[in-house]
Amino acid sequence: MYVLSREEMQEIDRYTTNDFGLSGSILMEYAGARSALCIFELLSEGDDVAIFCGHGNNGGDGFVIARCLQNLGIWPTIFFIGDESKMSPETATNFKLARKMNIPLHQITSSEDWLELSEEFFIDQLCPFSALIDAIFGIGFKGSLPDLYRDIVIKLNEAESLRVAIDISSGLEADTGWAECAFLADYTFTMAAPKYGHYLGKGRSYSGEVIPIDIGIPQEIWEEKEPFAHLIDENSVVFPYRNRSYHKGNYGRVAIIGGSPGYSGAAILAAKGALHSGSGLITLFHHRGMETIYECNLLEVMTRPLPFLEKDHQICENCSSDSLIELPEIREFLKTLDTFDVLLIGPGSGVSPLTTALVNIISREWNKPAVFDADALNVLAHYPHWLKRMDKKPFILTPHIGEFARLSQRSTEDVMKGTLLAVKDFLSEYDCNLLLKGVTRIFSSRTETIFDISGNDGLATGGSGDVLSGIIVSFLAQKLPPAEAAISASFLLGTTAETCSLFKDTAAIIPSDIIENLFLNPE
Repeated sequence: MYVLSREEMQEIDRYTTNDFGLSGSILMEYAGARSALCIFELLSEGDDVAIFCGHGNNGGDGFVIARCLQNLGIWPTIFFIGDESKMSPETATNFKLARKMNIPLHQITSSEDWLELSEEFFIDQLCPFSALIDAIFGIGFKGSLPDLYRDIVIKLNEAESLRVAIDISSGLEADTGWAECAFLADYTFTMAAPKYGHYLGKGRSYSGEVIPIDIGIPQEIWEEKEPFAHLIDENSVVFPYRNRSYHKGNYGRVAIIGGSPGYSGAAILAAKGALHSGSGLITLFHHRGMETIYECNLLEVMTRPLPFLEKDHQICENCSSDSLIELPEIREFLKTLDTFDVLLIGPGSGVSPLTTALVNIISREWNKPAVFDADALNVLAHYPHWLKRMDKKPFILTPHIGEFARLSQRSTEDVMKGTLLAVKDFLSEYDCNLLLKGVTRIFSSRTETIFDISGNDGLATGGSGDVLSGIIVSFLAQKLPPAEAAISASFLLGTTAETCSLFKDTAAIIPSDIIENLFLNPE
């Protein structure tokens, strides 16, 4: 499924109307009629609904919805907030048709109008409407709601009625998901395909369940104007190929570098994530003195201490210097690493001279698939010029929002307000693969962007990211390309969290539950 920017949706609309010849009035009728059918499925015959319409095309969809619901035995009341003189011809036509059908209509032109109507219809949290439908602003909205609209939205959000947004919640930006105040929808019926803002920033909170509405855009137009971003689902995810005649070597030799004192759990979770998702042979390289911890907790994983820790004074002096690569201990370690197919560095590593030295070496010398996570990313944030070494290499960076803010030299607030813009700017400078972790996980490279909305709040627990990095490196070892490895691992993590929520509350889900319940084929 596609995910659209505001510009892409507007261009598809223009192309459909101007070049393909499908009129705006037909598109509006499709949008409103099909939204009405979806809304009808949520209601009972004879229910009263309030439809809040602006003067734009989103309001025009609302007028069509009102007509169609009345024909289906639902009793609509329209609240019109806007300027009739600013309506498009299609919106004006449907406004007049709604009036001809004697649908009750209240016009709101001032705060005094709204105060009077709210005192009549919206007392405390009670109102006479089974559903409240937001068709005020569409995807063109940017910024903050004007005071009158803000007052209306706040009152609607307080009501104990079903809340439905048409296309996008009013107050929510379509490209960024930024909102100061927005309509709090239980469902969003969006035109043609979801928009970025449904899944970014505060969009997940304000949009509820997002359901695309087919408005009749021909398939030829999708092929001509193919959008940049996609939404991953069970029909498009790719898992590694398994063959009963294969042996452990066929499923890859994985090296994991991590697990400093006090952070052994991160390395253990990453190793178990790799193990339970199909890796053939896994070796964890850890700090000396922690052998017992790892050997007792990782029975199926080989463990080896990192070399040269006793000469840490050399590393302290030279950790960011390329001359460190010439140390005999380093050359020997690189020879050892070369026997592996893939590697993961970062889980529980700590930001130390040793970690810095290893990130320096691996970013320069390693050319096979690799995952940089956690403290490896924090090191890269200190030495961003090392990111240039990753150009066109099969490397995957897996930051959460805070780590990405440090990598991209931005504030966290700046990234939250314009996530995809920040990602695009980062990838224009560094040609690599990025999996940005959050409520919505986003894989992006210079050639594609993929959204993953699977999962639940059971993943909001320390260690979930370590499990994810282990699954990714496992999939790389099993010969998936970086994009497929990252997004398939992300989807597996999310859907497994959903599976876990079937037998325990999300608050009780821990990363070990995810590991123990990984299902490559949930059906």
